[in-house]
Amino acid sequence: DEGDELEVEFDKGIVKNKTKNIEIRFNPLPKVMLNILEDGGIVEHLKRHGDFKLEE
Repeated sequence: DEGDELEVEFDKGIVKNKTKNIEIRFNPLPKVMLNILEDGGIVEHLKRHGDFKLEE
């Protein structure tokens, strides 16, 4: 709901609604996606690395 505080753990596949103390699970993101997010998006990732590998 609007105003709820959420915490997302992409590597573990968990969304925590800290306001309502609810936890929802999903499939964790692959390492390549985590790397892209960590770099600030696909454009920044490509600037830093030139490309990306699907297998990591």
